[in-house]
Amino acid sequence: MQLAAHKTDERVFAAFVGAFNEMFGCALSTAEIVAQSQADRVDLFTGWDRMARTDIDSPDALELTDAAAKLNAGTLDHARFATSVIQVFDRWLTDDKPAGEDTAAFSVLEEDRAAWHALSGEVGRAIGVPSELESFLQELDLRSKEPPVGPDTVPVMTIHGAKGNEFNHVYLIGLAEDVLPGFHAKQKGDRSPQFEEERRNCFVAITRCQKTLTLGYAERYSGWSKAPSRFLNEMGLSLPDSS
Repeated sequence: MQLAAHKTDERVFAAFVGAFNEMFGCALSTAEIVAQSQADRVDLFTGWDRMARTDIDSPDALELTDAAAKLNAGTLDHARFATSVIQVFDRWLTDDKPAGEDTAAFSVLEEDRAAWHALSGEVGRAIGVPSELESFLQELDLRSKEPPVGPDTVPVMTIHGAKGNEFNHVYLIGLAEDVLPGFHAKQKGDRSPQFEEERRNCFVAITRCQKTLTLGYAERYSGWSKAPSRFLNEMGLSLPDSS
């Protein structure tokens, strides 16, 4: 009897099934997979593989379900699993791409392949090889899914998108009242959970840097005058006299 069904993080599993459904245009139900897996006394990934085989006829989809089931059973390491995913991307890019066309859909697919290739390498270095599928997915869930940034480029992202990343040089813009902290958070009051979330977001942003941090604000936003963010004063910074 396998007990993995009781140990798997169902939130991570649901994200895994959701990504699979989007990738192949399927409608597999996480709740149904969980219920059937418990009834059959098998782990979730084996249950998912079985259900996929009854509802899906795509060879690429079935190749991935088989690889995931083997990885979860310990007969395949995550590096080979990642290779299976990349091979599927490669087939789509070489076999299905219309000749002479550079469509937006295939551009996104190429970015996804590059992102997956980079992520699989990062996860492998973090948790080692071989590793359980559960560990692989949990580590994957914590990392940015953005495609790797090329040389001589400046990544532009939101504070939320920067979580979990670190950079040598960080430029944080928009440190003005009604921007950071935002207008709606200020309306809730300085002691509100919404305002504290703004303060935490500012902390996340400034702690992304490893070498230099540049903070900026504008005197006007969309034609409206804005005072410098109170967070600048809380950091103990001396602001230029604007009078």
